[in-house]
Amino acid sequence: MAPSPVILDTNVLLDIFVFRNERSLLLQQMIQNQERQLIYCQAMHDEFIDVLSRSQFQLSQSHQEAILHQWLNLANLVTLTESAPLRCSDPDDQIFIDLAYQTRPSLLVSKDNALIMLRKRLAGLNIDLQTY
Repeated sequence: MAPSPVILDTNVLLDIFVFRNERSLLLQQMIQNQERQLIYCQAMHDEFIDVLSRSQFQLSQSHQEAILHQWLNLANLVTLTESAPLRCSDPDDQIFIDLAYQTRPSLLVSKDNALIMLRKRLAGLNIDLQTY
C-alpha cells in the first residue's frame, strides 16, 4: 500500500530546507523514510521558486537550485484538477487545500493562520491539518 500523501505549505518547506528548523526534523525524517508521500502541484513549485529568490533569504542561485533539487527529489508532482468546496481567506493558500482535497485522505502541514482556522472544516473533508 502506498503511503498517504502529505502537502507542505511554503513556510514549512522553508523551515525544512532553508532554516533547518529543529521542529521540522521529525517531519523531514517521515518524508525521507517514505512514511508519507510528499506531493506538490505546479503552482506550489512556482511559489517556492519565487520565495527562495527573495532577497531576505540571501540565497545564491546555486543554493536555491540545490534546495529546489533536494525538495523535488523527495516529492511527486500531481496535476491539480479539482477545487475543494472550501475557500481559504488567503487566496495564496487555496492551492494547498485544493491539492489536499484532490488527494484525500491527506495530511496538510502548515503554520499559516488562515489554514489553521479551517482545521475542523478540513477534517470534515478528510484532510488532516497538522502544525508543529
